[in-house]
Amino acid sequence: MSSLKVLLLVESVRPRVVACRRRAAGGFEVEEYTGRDAVIALPEIEAELPFAELYEGTAFA
Repeated sequence: MSSLKVLLLVESVRPRVVACRRRAAGGFEVEEYTGRDAVIALPEIEAELPFAELYEGTAFA
């Protein structure tokens, strides 16, 4: 799917997201975000995704 620019893999058991971003030269670059205070920059859609909002109401063991 050539239109895919970024894929977010969101964990449900701890505050962690893996972002796979398509590189201009081909392939993907992998970024890892962890912790309740993390914020993922999403320039592809001119937005940010704060973990505080993503995991709102989630209790981790």
